[in-house]
Amino acid sequence: AWTCAASGAAICPDSGGTGTLDHVVATLPTGGTLTYAYFGNVTGRPAQIVNVAEVSLPVDTTIEDPNAGNNGATDTDQLDDLFADGFEAPGINAASGGFRLPGASLRSALDEVARVTYRLSDVRGEALRVYARVVGGELQVALAVRSADGSLRLGNWQTPAGEPELSWTATPVAGGWVLSSAGLR
Repeated sequence: AWTCAASGAAICPDSGGTGTLDHVVATLPTGGTLTYAYFGNVTGRPAQIVNVAEVSLPVDTTIEDPNAGNNGATDTDQLDDLFADGFEAPGINAASGGFRLPGASLRSALDEVARVTYRLSDVRGEALRVYARVVGGELQVALAVRSADGSLRLGNWQTPAGEPELSWTATPVAGGWVLSSAGLR
């Protein structure tokens, strides 16, 4: 599923839909922006997910592009954990908790490929993952939280001002705790 949000006098061709996103934008005013968000569920456990976005201009050269080198982007997300010593995959054992991610260490260990840097489990299994990557020298983090159907839904990428901090709350159930909410700032 995808959505479109417009600003700066731009107009989305459609506000949202499902499947392949392929829009013809007749006009995009100077300073106008179309922001597309694309969401989906992955079947199985692929080692990586690669998303590619491209802008294609008409071949008749009716539109001049002074910087054709910025008309595409690729986002690669690895399932493999960045660390593998177990500290990043604890179980929920209290009504609330938190964890500060080592921002300086992550900046030196990461590149543009997003990797899992922290996992949290509850009695129902994996409850969340924190992904991190470094883009343009800046650390970016995103939180993937288990949805009602049991799949993990990746939230928006953000650039924290300091060390990224994960916090969560949980509800007691028979046999342990279940994640209620989680946030990353």
